[in-house]
Amino acid sequence: LQELFPGSTHVVLAGLEHASDKIVWDFARSGGFTIVTKDDDFLGLLSVLGYPPKVVLLALGNSTNEQNIDALIRSRTEIESMLSRDDIGLVEVY
Repeated sequence: LQELFPGSTHVVLAGLEHASDKIVWDFARSGGFTIVTKDDDFLGLLSVLGYPPKVVLLALGNSTNEQNIDALIRSRTEIESMLSRDDIGLVEVY
């Protein structure tokens, strides 16, 4: 994914694997990241706190990491379009 989404990272690499959603949110906001998640708790934070950070919600149900990556690759154009717009804070990937 680094080739398609340069500068991306993972909560484990950032040392946040045990952090609360709010701490991950604050990290993403301060670092200029977009949150890619299957956890719809981030929708609550988005509705209360607004964006940034923007959220990409993987609405794939029970899926493997490979399926998640494939969905992100397939949705790259939509994701990039969302990231370039100031009026959109959420994109759902199916």
